[in-house]
Amino acid sequence: MLGQHTTSDGFVLTAWDTLYLSYGLTISKDGKELFSNPHCLSIEAYGSKPSAKYEDWDEAMEASENGDDDAFVAWDADDWQKEIAEAADSLIEAYIVENNEDN
Repeated sequence: MLGQHTTSDGFVLTAWDTLYLSYGLTISKDGKELFSNPHCLSIEAYGSKPSAKYEDWDEAMEASENGDDDAFVAWDADDWQKEIAEAADSLIEAYIVENNEDN
């Protein structure tokens, strides 16, 4: 597991590492898995950030293109948790279809 977030209404979002060029996402509620996909979170949007020696993404990208292999660093557990928490509502809306008859 890379990171996890539980929403106020009980959805648990878990990001996990895969052998692919993306990250997996599982969404569950009340112990029941509602969604799971190993390709859900794109490596282009998740999992790395500019290293401390660069101020922003663009500066790090330019350095990377010029050969700096250390321009980006992997997210730590706190980064994953923060990003999943910020994206939780959008991810739930995109991947979970709620049956209104049950509400």
